[in-house]
Parts: sequence; C-alpha cells; structure tokens
Amino acid sequence: MRRAAPPLLLSGPTRYAGLAQRHAQILLALLALAALLLLGRPGMEPPQPGDGGDVALASTIVENIRHGGAYYPVAADARRDAGLPLRPFTRFALPTLPIVAAAVPSPLFAAMLALLAGAVGVAAWVRLHPWLGRRRVAALLLVAMLIAGLAPAGPMALALLPEMWAGLLLALALLVRRPGRWVEASALALAAALLCETAAPALLLMAVLAWRDGDRREAIGWALALGLFMVVLGVHAQAVARLLRDSDLAATGGWSHLGPAYAVRALAQATAATGLPGGPAALLMLLAMIGWTALVDPLAERVAAILILYAAMLALTARIGQVEAAAIAAPLALAGLIFAVDGLRDLVLAALDGRRITVKRVVR
Repeated sequence: MRRAAPPLLLSGPTRYAGLAQRHAQILLALLALAALLLLGRPGMEPPQPGDGGDVALASTIVENIRHGGAYYPVAADARRDAGLPLRPFTRFALPTLPIVAAAVPSPLFAAMLALLAGAVGVAAWVRLHPWLGRRRVAALLLVAMLIAGLAPAGPMALALLPEMWAGLLLALALLVRRPGRWVEASALALAAALLCETAAPALLLMAVLAWRDGDRREAIGWALALGLFMVVLGVHAQAVARLLRDSDLAATGGWSHLGPAYAVRALAQATAATGLPGGPAALLMLLAMIGWTALVDPLAERVAAILILYAAMLALTARIGQVEAAAIAAPLALAGLIFAVDGLRDLVLAALDGRRITVKRVVR
C-alpha cells in the first residue's frame, strides 16, 4: 500500500489517501468536468436569498398578526393582495416562525437568530478543530470559513425567512449528533422542519444513514420525528384548505430542471461567497463539498450528504429564482474548503501513483 503523505492542514490523512489509482483518476476527471461546467458558459444566475419578495410578504404577515390577526386568514389575504397563488398548500409557510416573530420585538428576534448562528459557530469549532492539530493557519482559516457560512444570518431582514432558522438548527443538529447520542439532534432537526418544511428531507436522509450504519434505534427515532412532522403538515394543509376560495390562484408552471450548475451557484449564494461572480463562487462551493467528502468523520459524511441532497433538490425541483432552500444546507458548507486542501492533494497523489510491483523468480 502507498504510504500516506504528511498532512498539510489536517492532523491526519484524508479518505482519499488510500484510494486506488484508477478510482482516483476517474474522480479527478469528474471534478475537472464539473469545474468546466461551473466556469464555462454562463447560465441563469440565482438571486440572493430574500430578493424574490418573500421578506416583504413575511413582514406584512407578521405586522398583521401583531395587530390581532390570526395567521392563516392574514397569510391568505396577504397572498391575495400580492396576486400570489394560494394553491397548493405548500405556498403557505408553516405558522411557527411568523407567530414567534409577531410575539417579540424585531431587534430581539434578529438577535435570537444571531445568537443561534453564534452557537452553531462554537459547536462547529469544538467538533472540527481537533482535525487541525496545532496548525494556527488552519485554525484561522476554519474560523474565517465558519464566519463566511454563518454571516447571512446577520441581516435583520433575513430573520423572517424560515430557511435561515431551519438551516442553522439543522447544522446544530448535525454538530451535536454522535454515535449513540441522537435524541438532541433529532429534536433540533424536527424543530427545523416545523419552521420550514423544506428541511424535512434531511430527517429522512438521517434515518437512512442511521439504518445503513446498523443503528436501528436511531433510525427509528429519526423516522418518528419525520412522522410527527407529517402529522403537523397534514394539520397545516387542512387549515389552508378551509380558507381557499374558488377564485384563488393556483401555481402554474414556474418549475424547471435548472441543472447542477444553477444548484451549486445557489448554494454559494446562500453564503458570504455572494461577493464573487457566479462561476468562481460555485467552484468554491464544489471544492467545499469535496472537502467534506474527504474528511474521515461521521459528521463530515452527513454534511456532505446534506449538501448533495439539497443541490439535487435545487437542480431538479426548484422554482425559477427560488434559492432560499439553499440556505438550509449552507451554514457549514464553506468549512469544507479547509479539508479540501489535503483531500485534493491526496487525490492527486493517488492518481499519479505509478509504482509497479516487480516479482522476480529465483531458480536454485
């Protein structure tokens, strides 16, 4: 077996250090193809989260609730006044976040989101910094990448987007989960889904990963959390149905297979990489995803799976211009760039490993 090269930023070898040469070459070719796709002909550029009018609509709903309105009638009237479709019921956000936002002052509500982002940053540091050993440069880079991933939670206006809260709660769930300790994680992930139904696929993914790892109890726990969410979603659907009129608009069209390039760019837009052009920002996100796949850690495996899941969802089912769902997977994404340095180095070394074993037969 090839001897692993000394690590650059990490305290140990990555998953790609022992990869077979042929597999490493195929993976590098796929990465080069993906990079060309992201940097090649410019396609549709996703907007930044909140640019589609969702913040203004949520603000109107919250203000009307503060003045004594009930969520569902208020939300229905706001959508009618804005000329937005009311069908299907998924066009209505779950009532959890608007009701909480209406109950507390706006500055305090935004501060709560910032505190949640800070908690995610601290938890991420605790979980990830042991992988960096005593390398100060790597530690500083990790802090910078965590800040870049969590920075979008700072603006007060975005605090009304349920995807921002759901993404942070899901990230915290991934960070607190450990083998044999999943109750707190499933509770946090369920809270994320109850704020934004787009977080629910992550519960199913976690159940599948737990079942694959042989932890049946954890898999059942995640499945129960998903089942409880489905019950709440059913109640939500019935509440919306009671308010609908025959004249209410239904969503028509607007769905498109936007492709993987748009999806990765949308993930990049949900972080502080928005200052970069679409292609380079998307390339950074691709490298970050590779970095999470390189780290030999159950946390890294789950973060990578979440990123791939939501990239696929955005590529296949996102409405044109909708990027808020990317915020659910984005908070921890850029931290993968730290792991990508060693991961890509190990992958290249594995692909270039041309050693041959020579067998000599000695006749006596």
